[in-house]
Amino acid sequence: MRFVQNSNLPEGPVRLCAVGERYGMLIAALEARGIACLRVPEYPGLPAPVACHADLQLCHLGGARIAVAAGRGREGLLEALRKRGFSVEAAGPLTPDYPGDVPLNCAVVGKVCIGGK
Repeated sequence: MRFVQNSNLPEGPVRLCAVGERYGMLIAALEARGIACLRVPEYPGLPAPVACHADLQLCHLGGARIAVAAGRGREGLLEALRKRGFSVEAAGPLTPDYPGDVPLNCAVVGKVCIGGK
C-alpha cells in the first residue's frame, strides 16, 4: 500500500479512509467512488452522539504511522489497520468528558501537531 506521507494532504487519489461504522450512507457513497472504507466501531467510553467519530479515535501521523485510542474491544480495528500495513501506536484510553475525549482530534502538519484543550 502507498501511504499518504503528510497527514491529511494526499498527493494523489484517496483509496482508503476511516469512517464510523454507523454512517452507512457515507460508506456506500465513498465505496461507490472506489474509496475503501475502514469501518471504525463505536468507542464504549464516548457519549453516544460521538462514539463512532473516527477523528476522535484515530490520528494519522503520516506515512504508515497511526495512533489509535486504546481500550477493550479494539482488537478488530487494530488488526484491520495492521493488515493494511499500518504501524499502530497505542494512545491512552478516551474518557467521556472534554478534554479526555479529544486527544487524537488534531492536525499533523509536517512535524507539527496542532490540537488544543
